[in-house]
Formats: sequence, structure tokens, C-alpha cells
Amino acid sequence: HWYKRTFEGGHEFIVVDAARKTKVRAFDHNSMAQALTRALGREVRADQLPVDDLIYASARTIPTVVVEKKAWACDLQNRASSAQAVPAPRAGDVSIPGEQRSLFVRDHNLWLRDAGAKERPLTTDGDRDRSYAVSPEASTAEITNRRSGKPQIPVGVFSPDGGKYITYRLDQSKVKPLHLLQNVPEDSSVRPVVHEYRYAFPGDTETMAEFFIFDLQSGKQTRVDHSPFVAPAEGPIAMRYVSWSADSRKAYLIEVDRSYRTMSLTEIDAETGRARLLRSETETINYLPAHILPDPPLVHVLTSGDVIWPSERSGSLHLYRYDGKTGALKNQLTPGSGIVREVIRIDEAAGLLYFSAIGAEDGSNPYFRSIWRVKLDGTGLTRLTRDDADHEVKVPADATIAMLYGRPPPTPETAGFSPDGAYFVDSYSTPTLPTVTLIRDAHGKKIMDMETASLGSAIASYVPPEPFRVMAAGGKTPI
Repeated sequence: HWYKRTFEGGHEFIVVDAARKTKVRAFDHNSMAQALTRALGREVRADQLPVDDLIYASARTIPTVVVEKKAWACDLQNRASSAQAVPAPRAGDVSIPGEQRSLFVRDHNLWLRDAGAKERPLTTDGDRDRSYAVSPEASTAEITNRRSGKPQIPVGVFSPDGGKYITYRLDQSKVKPLHLLQNVPEDSSVRPVVHEYRYAFPGDTETMAEFFIFDLQSGKQTRVDHSPFVAPAEGPIAMRYVSWSADSRKAYLIEVDRSYRTMSLTEIDAETGRARLLRSETETINYLPAHILPDPPLVHVLTSGDVIWPSERSGSLHLYRYDGKTGALKNQLTPGSGIVREVIRIDEAAGLLYFSAIGAEDGSNPYFRSIWRVKLDGTGLTRLTRDDADHEVKVPADATIAMLYGRPPPTPETAGFSPDGAYFVDSYSTPTLPTVTLIRDAHGKKIMDMETASLGSAIASYVPPEPFRVMAAGGKTPI
């Protein structure tokens, strides 16, 4: 595991080996600075290396460094370096995984560009009111993207094998317009500019998304046999409501109705588009796929077809396991009065699920996350972190979200758990305790320290807030 450690005036790159309990610099920073100075033709400081990423061809080697969108292979002993441009799609394109082909949106339709820059449309019936693979105008980025001239990146999800792509045709034809007033135009003129976009108010007709699956070899377009989804704000794909099975044969759609009372999970046959309802539940309170919207959905489909399903039927948000074939409840996974926040890792081979929860034990701060493990049959519930602090173990990054927001593609280092599941990185803090980061094994045992954050001299006068605890007016709920 490698990470970038920042300090006053600079940063450095560190590699840790949990098995050996070692922590060292990833390479000789002075030699790397000299190599990059020669390669880039400008001075590079050892404590301010302009490195965006490290790429390891194998363990215990000098990594290739990514600088200014180029991958540099540096021979630090012989003071030599060479660079190769990191393949990047054109602006507005999204690369098909493992290929030199890409997808893009033109004139409201989805297009494919091959390695030789030959283009062909995958759809031809899109128009301004019914566009393919775009975000709803109700997203907060619509006017910003127009003003910047930033091209629309296709919104969709590739199958794991890269052979298929699921997206939607967005019907905004009946959504009423809303306006923003720009008082300071970019051209320095004094007259304000009015921007119009479509945004549904309560009671208005909403944006609707009709799903399609595309075969990226044949170009075949298959309509998903499901009524259009309500698509407010960013839309169902940006909300991570669309996923694939590991074998690329099925897609899964999470749907939340407009009242936010009913949530459903539908399985889609990738070849025929045939839909099958796997699970639906209605609550009397707001019902979402996660405890808070920025969190990834708690809904998961296992390789066996079984469904991990969140519900507040007991009064707290817990996880349940359902038979994916019959729909029958197999078992409750997370008992107690706590609230499940995140599913961190599912190890199907070992039959284990790791998650974070808040308020899971009496006496602890009800806002702090703790890390837990439970068997998929609902037994063996174990708390892995004991410090009364907010513990964060990173959930594996979503490749689609990274693509949509221009972030680097996820790598094993972006996940909290090691690829083999033997270790995880735990970062914890409180309002009065700067972040402490360490490595634990899968049983929660501390293996080694990584870093302890420091406020530094720049904010030496900082006075932390004073935590206090009271009971709510009902006399039952701690605040």
C-alpha cells in the first residue's frame, strides 16, 4: 500500500508492507527529483515532486510515476528516464475498458469511435427533449458545464467484461424551465445573463429515464423491459443505482419512487432486456438505498444471486439477506439498535460482510462510526474497532463515478481493504483528536501505525469544539 504524506512545505510518497510491518519511502526522492528535472526541463524539488500516481509493475521495484498525464519510467541508479504518454480519450469521450475505442455524445445521440477514429452512431432518434446518456438538467452542474464549454461525458455503466454498456434515454420534454441570473458575465459586460434549464418542482412532471443496453461489438441496442424511472437531480446512474453481475450477464436497477417511500431492485437480462423484480419494500418514512445520499447504496447482489437488502422495519437501518430466486428472507444480518452506515467489503468465499455502524452500543457517541464484521448467515457479529472515535475504512471507489467526475480510475490503493482481505486501513478522529491512521488485520487487531495528523503551525491557535451530551426532549435519544 502506498500513500502521499503531506507536511509543512511539501510531501513525500510512502510504501507500507503490513505483512513485514515496514514503512519506507517509495523511492529515493532526491534521485527522482533529478531525473524529473532532466526529463521535464525545469527544476523539480525532492519535497514537491509533481507526481499524480504511482504504477507498480511488480512488488519491491521502483514505480513508474505519472506526471502531467505521462507515465515516466526512471532509472534512478543510472540517472536516466523515459516517458510514455498515458492513453487518454478525447475531451468528452469515455474509453471502453481494455480497448482503444471510446463512446461519446453528439447531437443528443450515443456514438462509438474506434481506434482509427472512425465514428458511427449507436442511436439516431435522440433529440433535445429525449437525449441519450446525459445528466438531467436538474443536476447542479448543467449551467456550469454550459458556461465552461465542457463537453458532456456519456453517462452509463460498462459491464465487467467491457462488452456491453447500459445507459438511458432521458425524457425531459414535459419538465418546466427554471432560470438563473448571472450578474457578472465572463465578457465583463454589465448586463446580467439569464440561463434557462429544466427543473421539476413538487407536483410537476419529472424527468424520466428509459434504459437501454448496447452490445459494443455488434452495436445492437436492447430496450430494458421496464417502465421509465423517475430521474431527479443527477439521475440513477450518477446515484450508483445501476450495476452489473460479475459475469456480465445481468444488470441490476435500484428504483426509488417519487414519494421516497418504496424501493425496488430489478434484475435485467443483458441479452434480451427482460426484467425480473427481485425485491420491493414500502416504508412509512423516507426510504433510500443508503443512510445518507452521498454514501454508496447498501443494496448488493451476491454471486449466488442472493440479495443484501437494507430496511428500517425494526426502527433502525439494518441489513437482511434474501434468496434471489424465491424472494424469501434467509436471515437478518445486522441486529441491535444501531444504524448501518456503509457496506465496506463482502467476502463471499469466507462468508463475511464488513460494515460500519453508528449508535451500535450504549454509551458510545451516536455519531461516530465503528467497524464491524458479521457472517452472511447472520451469526458471529464482531466489533473490530473499540476506540470511541469516528472510524473510516474506505469503501472501494466506483469506476463509473470516477469517470463522470474526472477522477483517476480506482486502484487497489483506493480501497480500505487489501485485495486479499487480510488487512485494512483504519483512519479515526474526534472533534478534539486529529486523524490517526493505522493498519489492522481482518480481525481488528492493530498491526502497525501509519500516520498521526498534526494541525501544524499555520493553525496553532485553533481551539477545538467542546463535545457535550444531552438527551432529546423525549428522554430516550442521546444527542
